[in-house]
Amino acid sequence: MELGTASPKPPANICRIVLHLDGYLSAGSLMEAVRKTGIENWLASAKWYRPIPFFIPRWKAGEGGNGTIIHENRISEGDRGKLPLSVLSRKVSPFTPPAFAFDLLHYPSGKTSLVLTWHHALMDARGAEMLTTLIGVTGNGKGPVHSFFFDRPATLKEDASSWLRIPSRSCFARKAIHTAARYCRAPIAAIGTAKSKSGEDHGQVYRVISFDSEDAALIDEACISAGAGFRISIYFLAATIRAFDKVISARGCKPSAYVVPVPIDTRKRGSMGPVFGNHITFLFFRAEQEDISSMNRLVTVLGKQMMEQIRGMTPESFTTTMELFRNLPMGIFALQAAGPTKGQIASFFFSFPGDTCHDLDSFLGVPVLEVLHLPPVSVPPGLSVIFNKHRGMLSVVLSFVEGWFDPDELNLLESSIRKELLHETSRLD
Repeated sequence: MELGTASPKPPANICRIVLHLDGYLSAGSLMEAVRKTGIENWLASAKWYRPIPFFIPRWKAGEGGNGTIIHENRISEGDRGKLPLSVLSRKVSPFTPPAFAFDLLHYPSGKTSLVLTWHHALMDARGAEMLTTLIGVTGNGKGPVHSFFFDRPATLKEDASSWLRIPSRSCFARKAIHTAARYCRAPIAAIGTAKSKSGEDHGQVYRVISFDSEDAALIDEACISAGAGFRISIYFLAATIRAFDKVISARGCKPSAYVVPVPIDTRKRGSMGPVFGNHITFLFFRAEQEDISSMNRLVTVLGKQMMEQIRGMTPESFTTTMELFRNLPMGIFALQAAGPTKGQIASFFFSFPGDTCHDLDSFLGVPVLEVLHLPPVSVPPGLSVIFNKHRGMLSVVLSFVEGWFDPDELNLLESSIRKELLHETSRLD
């Protein structure tokens, strides 16, 4: 199912989470719930700034909201089908409030979809889930959730002292840089290498691949039989790489390695905060052509890479690297990140945040049918894949640059993902 196409040149790092609800939700009920959280003003007026050049960026909020954060949309036909262009093209900015937007889509069936749009510089996917859950629980009158919104901001004195610690911390940070250089070396297989044309405007397309609870249970079993055990994220990644390889092979492209950075949540397991801010680090994965020959072999290779990086403290080292770069303009970090791969930073982006809003069965009294993350897409690589699990069901969202997949290629990618996840095929057969 295609959710729709955003306008040409979609803003970078714009994220969305969608709640499909089995009933009507009014804007008034949503606004009242947001007010009960105590952060209505912050959602409407927060913006990003640097107190002093080359110091850590900070967020501040004005005394009053600077924009409408809730929008209502009447859909004349369909039921949880395509999202309208006005919603998919909603612009939010960390520099010009508001940095958040809520869209309510009312369908003729009486059902509603809620779309939260935000900029990734302010909040990651797990934070969006916590914010959504907090609004739902607080609005239902079930009492406050044990959640906190922000890390304590560094004082200017602490900020200045961070420069003095750069020499000692840079040695540890170098671990992540060396790991990235080793895993992300060129050439890298990517969909955009054959399709991209400079000077053209492209929209952003979303397609959802859905599995019911019965198929999701079969996928769990296939994960174990493939040797991934309970590391289902490794299995999801392996299935996506093998499916993507079929599209690349069908194009007759020169075989290359597949490189995928995978975000990891750094919050403590089970914590409900901090909600805002970016609290992710990365693991890096590389699959050579010989590794893709079978699912079991690929799962083994990716599993070893994960354990090596965890034992080598790559996630912690990458966090330190990001902290060092926070004082600098993002362009400098982008140049450093893209250096080893000559600008092609990944084959595609991949994410599996875990069970999506696992304890959110209803939102403000309305039953929740489905929860989906709609990831941003950047160029390169032009494709993002995110897995969503909610109430026993599994959904895979493909976010890609319009025109970079032919219809037959897109159908091949979807059918291959289905077969690989259900372990129905092998390249050796």
